[in-house]
Order: sequence, then structure tokens, then C-alpha cells
Amino acid sequence: MADTRQPLSRERIAVAALAYIDEHGVDALSMRKLGAILGVEAMSLYNHVDNKEDLLTATSNLLFEEILAAYDPDPAATWQTDLATLATSFRKVAHRHPHALPLMTEQDMSTMVKYRFLERCHRVLTKAGFNTKEAGLAFDMVASWVLGAIRQEMGTMASLATEAVQPDSRDDRQWLPSELQEVVDFVEASSAWTPDQRFEFGIATVISGLESHLR
Repeated sequence: MADTRQPLSRERIAVAALAYIDEHGVDALSMRKLGAILGVEAMSLYNHVDNKEDLLTATSNLLFEEILAAYDPDPAATWQTDLATLATSFRKVAHRHPHALPLMTEQDMSTMVKYRFLERCHRVLTKAGFNTKEAGLAFDMVASWVLGAIRQEMGTMASLATEAVQPDSRDDRQWLPSELQEVVDFVEASSAWTPDQRFEFGIATVISGLESHLR
């Protein structure tokens, strides 16, 4: 039961929304359900958020504040370390709130906290030596890989690690045609790496590509 003595605020509503999304997902959230959680009528929420879309924007801001709080770069660090640290901070928040990932990728980026996040990205890439136009392209490439890697490890790679390759749970490979025998080793090799190892290898490869472009 919510403490109705605590006054409503945009932040309190967003915090409650994020907690609900963490458990049930974005699609399950409604203003009526959130009002019940907070111990108020749904109409009371509209004094602090314009509509559900505005509520999701406020909730998305919490996630980016969490990313920024987790990103504490060493002023003496290289841009490569800064970029890896920022990407890792994004990934950690995504894993803490997997059901809220759409709020980190699909919500409007035109808010103050998200501009602060983008400013950190711009700062890292210009520190590397990119001009602003090139930094924009580099950001798009890095963001595409990071988001793809997070979705991959939450989906495809998780399935490879948990699902048996053999349809009849047999240990032998006789059911496979000869040209596919090595695929079993390939799948096992892919799933043998931990998510952290795969992410570290991937971001290092992305950074290596940026270094090559700068050269």
C-alpha cells in the first residue's frame, strides 16, 4: 500500500512507473493501475504528467539519470577507456531494467537529462579527434552496435546457452547431415563465452574500428 501522506510529484510517479515496468513490462502500465499503486485516482496523476506518453518520457529520464550516475570517467583516462566505460554503463542499466529497454531506445531524446547524456557522448568522441559532424556518425555506429549487442545477449545468445541443439535430446550428432556436423561445435563455442566477455570483445572491436578511421 502506497503512503498517501507523501505528496505526489513527477519524480515519485516516474519512480513508481519504473518499478511497475520492471515487474510487468511497458505495455501493461496504465494510468489507472499506477494511480492505484500510489493510492490516488488516476486523474490526480495528470497534475504532474500530461498523459501516458509524458509519463513514459519522465520514466525514461530516470533511466538516463541512472546511466549518468554510473558513468564516472577518470579525467586522465584515454577516450577509448571513456567510451568503453560509457557503453558499459548503458548496458548495466539495461540489464537492471530489461523490461524498460524500449524506454532507453524509443522515447523522445529531447529532454535535459538525455541532452546531458548526449553531451557526454559528444565529449568522448571529440576527445578522440572527431569533429562534430564525424562524431555524429561515429555515435550512430557505436549506439547501433551497443543496442544490437544488448538485444542479442538478452535474446538469441540466451537461447543458444539454454536450449539443446539436438531435437531428441540425443548426445550423438548422427541426425545431422555431414556438412552440418561442425555447427554443433560452432554453437557450443558461441555460447561458451560469457555475456561480459562478448560485450568486452565487441566494444573493443568497435573502438579499434574508430581508431583505424582516425588514422
